[in-house]
Amino acid sequence: MPVAIRPERILHDLEELWLSMAQPDQGVATASGVLRACSMTLIVAARDVRDAEAIGETVGQLMHEHPSRAIVLKPAGAGEQLSSRVYAQCWMPFGSRQQICCEQIEITTPAGQLEEVARVILGLLAPDLPSVLWARGPKWFERAGFEQIYPLIDKIVLDSCEFDDSGAELTTMRRLRERTRPTVADLAWARLTMWREMIANTLEVVAPGPARASIGEIEVGYYGAAPSTSCYYMAAWLARALPHAMVGFRRVPGEEGRIAAVSLRGDDFQLAFERVEGDTVRISGARDSVVVLPHASDYRSMREELTVTAGDPVFDAVWAKAEQLRAAPGE
Repeated sequence: MPVAIRPERILHDLEELWLSMAQPDQGVATASGVLRACSMTLIVAARDVRDAEAIGETVGQLMHEHPSRAIVLKPAGAGEQLSSRVYAQCWMPFGSRQQICCEQIEITTPAGQLEEVARVILGLLAPDLPSVLWARGPKWFERAGFEQIYPLIDKIVLDSCEFDDSGAELTTMRRLRERTRPTVADLAWARLTMWREMIANTLEVVAPGPARASIGEIEVGYYGAAPSTSCYYMAAWLARALPHAMVGFRRVPGEEGRIAAVSLRGDDFQLAFERVEGDTVRISGARDSVVVLPHASDYRSMREELTVTAGDPVFDAVWAKAEQLRAAPGE
């Protein structure tokens, strides 16, 4: 039988869960007890039923550094009704005798009932703490009623690389950013952190002052048929630092839309960063070396985004520039 979808009922179920976990015969409580931890409300809108099951591991990892009341919105399968269930994620830090536990709520969400779900979420937000919505997949933004959740939260996190229609991701983000609330973030930008650190650190060594001013060309190599949003972000970030440089893109054989290479050229100056195999990036030109640059996972990228729930002025400026580059003729 489906559980009644009322916030007071769900909160009651959570209290019952915590009471049961405090009993020694439940296998969770220890001699030092159970610590109930919460620093925010994290709402995760899963792509589909399978994703809702798989995302549990990532959410569990995030809880270690960002303990939250997690609310997972699971798209309803055939014949499923609006319902909910509660459970907990627990772990024991190394050297500790106390379990740390975070509560999770899963809401099965049929199409057409998102307005009702938004009303339920309003009653489930952890009081006086920030709230973040992680929308996994672009289809949520096409579902009627999903916008009812926006006023309840402080930050929306999406992944522009999951949008199939070229340009649709920027249109969606523009529409979201036109609201005074919430803040909008993109995992595609977070995945560039290690790329940006590598490039910035290299430039500090090989192109100080006048040498950097002489850079007149920026080229971003990409896999696939067209540059991804990540490529435009990278180009925009570099263009802000090198305002006199021309920006171009180069296709590299491959199936993915990720960044394949970055080249910077100037008078008697050339510096290239090229992914050659797996996690390996070769730096050539003014400095020749090979570095390991892992592809950022959803966990690593989301962990970074949860660190700050306020706005990111650097990303705001890069996003505006990326939109200009994508709209430029010939791009």
